[in-house]
Amino acid sequence: MIPLRTVFFAVPLVATLIATEQSAHAVVLHFEDFNDSTIGYTSTIVDPGTTDGDQSYFGRVGGAGGLAVGGAVSFTNTSGGYFGAMNTIGEPNIGSGVVNWTGINIAGFNNLTFSGLFAEDDNATPGVEDWDPNSQVLVEARVDGGGFASIFEIQSSSLVGPTAPSVDTNNDGLGDGAEITDTFTQFVANIAGMGNLLDLRITMVGLTEAGEDIAFDNIMIAGDAVAAPEPGSLALLGSLACGGLIVRRRRRKTAPLS
Repeated sequence: MIPLRTVFFAVPLVATLIATEQSAHAVVLHFEDFNDSTIGYTSTIVDPGTTDGDQSYFGRVGGAGGLAVGGAVSFTNTSGGYFGAMNTIGEPNIGSGVVNWTGINIAGFNNLTFSGLFAEDDNATPGVEDWDPNSQVLVEARVDGGGFASIFEIQSSSLVGPTAPSVDTNNDGLGDGAEITDTFTQFVANIAGMGNLLDLRITMVGLTEAGEDIAFDNIMIAGDAVAAPEPGSLALLGSLACGGLIVRRRRRKTAPLS
């Protein structure tokens, strides 16, 4: 006969194993490629076109119906349209712009991640870069209407003078990681927490001078599906639970009378 303590120890153990063994598959929950006018975002500026000889713009560039910025910027590893901003003070007289995605369904998913391709048009003069110390790009997310948390930042690499934009790995306001170049490069960041709805925003600050720009593409939210236990596992758990009840009933029947 199986000892009672063994059976009731096995039940929670098997339940833990069942939860651990469920396969988790990364699922794309939201994707934005900026290739056409079918968009899932809003912005503080409605793609206004270009001014100042194509040196000032904010909006979807290229693709079907996107802005045409002429020779203002040059990127490699492009894939159709993208979202771009340069010298935003001319579009019109603002210092920053925000792109928002709201109500992304994340119910039933964990291990959420953000990814996107980012690029910045390098200065034509080798060794010279354009971002001032106050220039930055912030990617923030919130779950179920809570507070926004920064998940990915691009900052100027120096506190004095124009310099190259770089990833800010410790969110201290200074770029210290990989440099953002004119080649679209993918970056990935984790999003903490679980819930039902996710809001995402990308804020561009201080890109107000000639040559200060940013571009991003293929914005994606992904997560691992939290799978329900398989029927076979549920049956095993149920059998062990029933076994525990049977043992308890037998012990009661065979217990000596006092």
